[in-house]
Amino acid sequence: MKTVVSNLKKKFPGLVLHRVPVCNSGSPLDSDYDLITGALQGTKFNAPVIINCQVGLARSTTGCVIASLFREFQVSSSFSGLINTVPGLNLNLLKMDIYEMDMEKDPLFRGEFVVVKELLEKYPNMEAAKNQCDKLIDLNGPKSCGGTGIKQLRENIAESKLSYEIMDDAAQAFLKTKIQDNITKYYMLIVFSGYLRDDKVPDPNTPEEDIKMSKKFAEYMKDNGEIAIMIQKGKGKLQWERDIPADVLTRLENLSKTDFFGNMGTIIHDILGAANKIFRDMADVGDHKKRAKYRFSSKTLMTVLPIELQDMIEKKIEAGEITMDFYEILGEVQKKKPAA
Repeated sequence: MKTVVSNLKKKFPGLVLHRVPVCNSGSPLDSDYDLITGALQGTKFNAPVIINCQVGLARSTTGCVIASLFREFQVSSSFSGLINTVPGLNLNLLKMDIYEMDMEKDPLFRGEFVVVKELLEKYPNMEAAKNQCDKLIDLNGPKSCGGTGIKQLRENIAESKLSYEIMDDAAQAFLKTKIQDNITKYYMLIVFSGYLRDDKVPDPNTPEEDIKMSKKFAEYMKDNGEIAIMIQKGKGKLQWERDIPADVLTRLENLSKTDFFGNMGTIIHDILGAANKIFRDMADVGDHKKRAKYRFSSKTLMTVLPIELQDMIEKKIEAGEITMDFYEILGEVQKKKPAA
């Protein structure tokens, strides 16, 4: 890499290489944001910026969004004073947060995660930051989503979430961590956008290459520690499993409390019937749908088992004697059925 860049400098003497050690799916560190903005400070907003990572996907796109947010900050700061001197000019030209999300999209595709909504509720100014961030995430996304870049950092989270319920247990554990990492990244990009919007340039006519941040992002995060706490507590606030319909759950609980073993046939029938209805939107391809239905059936059965049977099954699962399989659980429960 150093040799390639050294050779390129002969043709492009102004070329400078900066390395930022960013995790693949996780959010950049607070100091990583400062490394990127530090590299861009002192340059004009029309100076070419080349960003790449080993694979050329998530990390590259993340860097592009961060750089784009800083470039917009430069544009807004250096031209605001000039435009105010022109009579009759539409001042909305400099509003970077005028962006309308496609409301036909699913809420998760719009980035309406629980923790993001909590952020906007506590810090109303972050709503404009989210609009600006979403605009640049879409712009840096793939052409198939209307962008000119590579990876859709926001919608990719929702796509991963849709895949979650069809995975086996080991794959689910990995994907759950990845989804939470990416929610953290999206959340922090919004916060970084809000940080830039809060920063004020002393002289609005300052040339863009002379614009510097009044404080580092890492310092901003230390001053607003509750923002970091909020994402750590809220990154997992997703509906990871499909809900048991309330009427079905009530009926199953009543059957179990009345006479579990006497009603066991009806309970099994109703659980499997509910699973078929809940997952009817899923394509019948491979074992994905079957796995999802059995996982749902197993957890539903565990929910309505009498407490003594629940304890017995949980101990066997913890001891590795059985797995969380619907029919394995039924087999163990059947052994406890009183003799006729």
